[in-house]
Amino acid sequence: MTSLVGKWSFVTGASRGVGGYLAAGLAQLGSNLVLHSRDLAHTTALAKRLEGLGIKVVTVAAELADPSQVDSMLDDVQASAHIDILYNNAAIQVPKQSVDWQTSVEDLRQSLEVNLISLIRICDRLAPPMLAKGWGQIVLPDLRTPTLAKRQANGPGKSTLIHVVADQTRPDREEIVVAGGPS
Repeated sequence: MTSLVGKWSFVTGASRGVGGYLAAGLAQLGSNLVLHSRDLAHTTALAKRLEGLGIKVVTVAAELADPSQVDSMLDDVQASAHIDILYNNAAIQVPKQSVDWQTSVEDLRQSLEVNLISLIRICDRLAPPMLAKGWGQIVLPDLRTPTLAKRQANGPGKSTLIHVVADQTRPDREEIVVAGGPS
């Protein structure tokens, strides 16, 4: 089993479900953690439980649809730790409509802000220090969904981001790993 002792992992959307399980798995491998949620209260219990494994845990909060909150969160993250592993788990889904094209423009905009634009901003801030250090991992699940509105809002942009980050980080550094999920 791989050891991540001494590494720092940043998990967005860590307050429940997959994000909580990811954080627990990383902690069991020895990684220190920065846990993100919309509200600090949402990650308090998880942070205390994982600290019991002997790792350091920092919690940060931000609404990813708000660029100023994303910037403030990233300031806090970078002041707390040098991130070695970024796992972007946070995402929202647009409300289900009986016909996909009835999805409102505002819902699509919010989905793009949370699921793509905030990702770009996070990678823009956290990838350069990984490159400078010569090691890092960025995991951007490419969560394609079967509905047209969700594919339009997330799929192509996120797939493109995965390739852009890979192109920017991999040419001469095999240590930087960029992984997408199922396509």
